[in-house]
Amino acid sequence: MNRHAGFQVREKGSAFFVITIFAITSTVLVGAFLSTSLAKVRHVELRVAETSAFNAAESGLNAAIARRYGLKSGDWVRLKNQDGIVSNRIQVKATERIRGDCVYMVHGFGHQARALRSAFGIGASDSNLITRYEKDAVMGGDGMNVTFVSLELEA
Repeated sequence: MNRHAGFQVREKGSAFFVITIFAITSTVLVGAFLSTSLAKVRHVELRVAETSAFNAAESGLNAAIARRYGLKSGDWVRLKNQDGIVSNRIQVKATERIRGDCVYMVHGFGHQARALRSAFGIGASDSNLITRYEKDAVMGGDGMNVTFVSLELEA
């Protein structure tokens, strides 16, 4: 024990108390920093996922057909099938990689379930446009390439 200005001080007890307070304060500060950092990282990850999903939710259209309709990549259209079902709006991606009699869509977009953050309301649902099926005579599976669509231009 030490006497200092009329007080008795226990050096070992004081050091333990200071170290404990320092450790608790440091833990709280590091925890708050990590929590904030992780929240920011998660926010950025969600934004990247949304952007990636949006880019994948384009409709591939032959460049010559796009020119015939006066469309360019980035323009918005809706697809209407032979039974009158109209899709959500979807962006055109004019490319030479698509045949002139085809429209390409990535499966899995245009969902109505809000919990599907990366696909809810983004792009069009190919599943909603497929209203007719034919049985494949050879393998017995459902042939879904019997759906025909037309383009409806968005204003």
